[in-house]
Amino acid sequence: MLWGEARMMATVRCSVVAAALAAIAVPASAATFTVDGDTSSGATYHRPLSDFGPPTQLSRVGTAVRYASLSFSVSAPGDYDFMMTSTTPDFDPVLTLYQFSFDPANALTNALLTNDDLVAGNLTQAGFTHLLSAGIAYVVVMTGFENSDSGTFTFTIDGPGTVSADLPAAPEPATWAMFIGGFGLIGGAMRRRRRVSVRFG
Repeated sequence: MLWGEARMMATVRCSVVAAALAAIAVPASAATFTVDGDTSSGATYHRPLSDFGPPTQLSRVGTAVRYASLSFSVSAPGDYDFMMTSTTPDFDPVLTLYQFSFDPANALTNALLTNDDLVAGNLTQAGFTHLLSAGIAYVVVMTGFENSDSGTFTFTIDGPGTVSADLPAAPEPATWAMFIGGFGLIGGAMRRRRRVSVRFG
């Protein structure tokens, strides 16, 4: 082997080792999961009492609150931050986290944690941090404090893994193209229709 070839091989080996070390040394960072929602037209349920910790009783003021729910799982175990911020004036939000499933008729079953005001006196945010396991089904329920509380909100989950959620499907571009094309064909057919003359004799 020539001296130049040996030097090139050593350079290639060093580059491969450096790339491997760089891949190991940089931890993966997951993106924050964000969704906007609205509870105004949601179904109602008797929510748990809003207090940190596993809820053990139902609320006295939130007996028929409108809610939105989101089923999700995470790719990595760890502490995840949950935040619900109301974007409707006078909408005091409440967040409840469930493990495995959520049954509105049995609001305490599978409930892990519920919170009303993240910071005392702040009536626009509810949130908490909770340890989640990878691959487990969770449901977060977003609702209001009193029966009259409903409106729009922004909800985020932030943690060490990726959040996979069951969201309503948005139409794909091909679906939109077929939709627009179909209307174009109908319009063209209507325009090309023969004129019919009627004579009364």
